[in-house]
Amino acid sequence: MRLNLFLPYLRHPKKDPKREMARPFKRMALKVLPDKVFSHTDITIHPSRFRKILKALGPTWLSAPVRRCVQAICFITFLWLFFYVCWPYGDPDHAGQFAAKEFIAAETFLAIDPLVSISTALAAKAWVWSLFWAAGILLVCVVFPRGFCGYLCPLGTLIDLFDFSIGKHVTRFRVKHDGWWVNLKYYLLLGVLICSLFGILISGFFAAIPVITRGLLFTAAPIQMGSMRGFYQVPPITA
Repeated sequence: MRLNLFLPYLRHPKKDPKREMARPFKRMALKVLPDKVFSHTDITIHPSRFRKILKALGPTWLSAPVRRCVQAICFITFLWLFFYVCWPYGDPDHAGQFAAKEFIAAETFLAIDPLVSISTALAAKAWVWSLFWAAGILLVCVVFPRGFCGYLCPLGTLIDLFDFSIGKHVTRFRVKHDGWWVNLKYYLLLGVLICSLFGILISGFFAAIPVITRGLLFTAAPIQMGSMRGFYQVPPITA
C-alpha cells in the first residue's frame, strides 16, 4: 500500500448537481477554516484562493502541495544548519556559540540518511545509533513513495529546483528513452554495501547528504567566507 498525497482535481458539476457528503477530514476543516479556503463545484467550478496560489507557484505545487511544503521546510532547515549554525567564525568561544545556535542537531540530516547509517554500521561491524533513523525512514518509504528523496532530502529538492528553473528549458542533453543506465543506481548501491562489508567506507561519495554537503563546501562556502571576512582569506582550490 502506498499513499500519494496529491490534491484532488476539481470535477465539472453535473446537470442536476447534488453536493456529495464531505469526507471526515474535510468536514473537520469546514468547521475550523473559512469558506473561502475551499473550492466549490455545486453549479460551476470556483477554485479557492488556496488553489489559485498553488497554480501560480507551479503545476507540481498544485498537484502535491504537502510534498512541496515539506521539501521547502527541510531545504531551508538544511541551509540554516550549514550556513548559520556551523559557521565557525565570529566569537572566539566557538564551542559555546555553536551550542547556543544549535537548536537542532547539526548532523540531523546526516543521521537520517539511510545509506550513511547502514554503510557505517557494516564498515564498523557495530551498532550505530542512527540505524533507528534509517529503519524509520525505510518504513516511511514503504508507505510514501520516495519518502526520503522526494520529501526530506535537500539534494532531491535541489535537483527539483534545477529541473524547474533550467532543466525544462534545456532540451539538448535530455534523454528521450530509458536505457541500461536506469539500473546503474542499484549497482552503485550494491557496490557501496559490499565495500562497507570489507571495511571500506565510500558512501561519502554516493550518499545524498555527504554529496550536497561537499558540493556546498566547494561552491557556496567560499562565497560566504569571502563576503563576510574578505576574499583574500579564501584558500585556492589547489591548496
